Amino acid sequence: MAITVNVHDAKTHFSRLLEQAHAGQEIVLAKAGKPYARLVPLERAAPRRQAGRLSGRLSPDFFEPLPERALNLFQDESNEILVSAASAWEIATKYRLGKLGIGREAVERFDELVGLDGFTHLPVSHAHALRAGSLHTEHRDPFDRMLAAQSFIENAALLTKDPVFKGLRISTTW
Repeated sequence: MAITVNVHDAKTHFSRLLEQAHAGQEIVLAKAGKPYARLVPLERAAPRRQAGRLSGRLSPDFFEPLPERALNLFQDESNEILVSAASAWEIATKYRLGKLGIGREAVERFDELVGLDGFTHLPVSHAHALRAGSLHTEHRDPFDRMLAAQSFIENAALLTKDPVFKGLRISTTW
């Protein structure tokens, strides 16, 4: 929903309005009570995707070479790559428990690293949660259930070689 601000208030609070627009809030500037202009952020050039961006900064066991098909999907910048909030949750949890040999940097810079490659964050919605909780499967891993639910609802293929997803009626690729 847009915020309408008269020109006088816009001059007074311009820095704050710039920050709000930069964060995605639609700001409409009004003159004499009528919409006059719109304050919007500049379009940013999409960052170039770079395979192995953290190579050398994460333990070697984190990286397993991707098959050519998966690598091509990542490198084709016309593909929208969704990164689930459930993946961030799982990475942070496994790192905390000492079950994931990645460096602290990947956990602390998760948001930045997703953005650097032009990937899109996929938040967990109530619809995702309800679907994950309703899946009829013996598989109990909450992270996998959430990824399957998101894949189904968003109609997006899940990039995985894990055979557990085969019985969940979602599209997978590897």
